[in-house]
Amino acid sequence: MISMTISSSKQYVTVKDIKQFVSSRDRDVRISAQSIVELSERGGKDAVTVDETLGIYNDAIGIAYSIVQKLARSRFNIFVKPTLEDLLSNEEFPESTSDLFPVVLVVAANSDAGDAISLIVEKNGKVEIFEGNDMASSDTSALINRILGLDKKPVKVYGSHSREIVDSILDSGKLPSNLYVSPDIKYASGFYGEDRVLFSGIITGDSVNQESHVDWKVIKECKINNVRILN
Repeated sequence: MISMTISSSKQYVTVKDIKQFVSSRDRDVRISAQSIVELSERGGKDAVTVDETLGIYNDAIGIAYSIVQKLARSRFNIFVKPTLEDLLSNEEFPESTSDLFPVVLVVAANSDAGDAISLIVEKNGKVEIFEGNDMASSDTSALINRILGLDKKPVKVYGSHSREIVDSILDSGKLPSNLYVSPDIKYASGFYGEDRVLFSGIITGDSVNQESHVDWKVIKECKINNVRILN
C-alpha cells in the first residue's frame, strides 16, 4: 500500500498504481482502470487524456491532503490506494477536481495501515469520519480528534448502559475505558431497554476514539461533568 507523509507537498498516482485495479471486483473501478491503462498503451492523444486525468486525480488528493494537513498540526501518514480506488469508482473520467469531491482520505499517526481511519473531505474544508477503526492507536485517535477539532474541546455525549454502570459513573464522576457513548441522543436512545439507563454528560473530545460519527469509544477512564439521567 502506498504511504506518504506530511512532508510531501503533493501526492502522485501513476498508471502503474492504476494497474492494480484492472481486475477489481468492483465493476466501475475495474472499467475505469482498464480504460486508463488501454489509453496509456495507445499513446499519442490518448496518452495526453490519461495524463490529464491523472493530473486531476493528483490535484484532488493534494487538495484533500492540504485541508487535513492544516487541521492536523502534526506529522501523519496517508494511504493512497483506497483513495484511488474510490476515485476510480466514478463512471466517467473527471473534467475537474470538483467532479471528484468529496474525497476519501485514509490517515494514521504512523505507517501501519491497520491503524488507519478513513475521513471524508469536502472541497469547502469540511472533514468528517467516513470509516472508524476500533483498533486505532491512541496516537491515531488523538490525530483524528485534532483534525475534527475535538482534541481539548468539551463535548456533550449520551450513553445508554446498565443501572450498575451508570451508578458507578455517578459515584465516581468518571467514564470507564472502552465504554461506548455518542454525540447523538437519538442514536444512544436506540439502545434503550428495561435494564438500560439513558444519561448525558460533558467530556473532552480527546477522551474518545471516534469509530464513526455516532460511535465513540472511551480510550481511557475520563472525567465526566454535568451528568444527567434522561429516563
